[in-house]
Amino acid sequence: MKLIHGIYFLLHRKELIIMNKNKLKIFTVIIPFIAAGLIALLKLHTAFFISLLPKACFFNAITGYQCPGCGNTRSVLSILRLNFISAVKYNITPTLLMIIVILLYAELFTAAFFKHKKLLPRKLSFWIGVIIIMCIYYIVRNFV
Repeated sequence: MKLIHGIYFLLHRKELIIMNKNKLKIFTVIIPFIAAGLIALLKLHTAFFISLLPKACFFNAITGYQCPGCGNTRSVLSILRLNFISAVKYNITPTLLMIIVILLYAELFTAAFFKHKKLLPRKLSFWIGVIIIMCIYYIVRNFV
């Protein structure tokens, strides 16, 4: 009796995995359309979204230095204009996040349609290194 329940569970589990794989494929195909719609919405109504943001940075007003968030809006607007060099000059965070999201989507795509391929390192030491480099960037940009 236990053997029958075990086989039933495995068959049911395999069907569940296949069903999830199909949902993953649909989800993977839909993501770019959702992203394109959000980007189009942002490009069409840029002035409205900018009006929702604070007019000045409190950290900058008090200390005279740029905080890690200073330049994010200008950086995103530069990315929308496909001007990646000025985007990095304003703030590196949105550009890095865009690269990470693209690589994660590529991983999702390979998992859905091909053999899963990891494109981003999973080691903690790599991500600590990225955070240290970003901290150095935030400090250096205030003095250069």
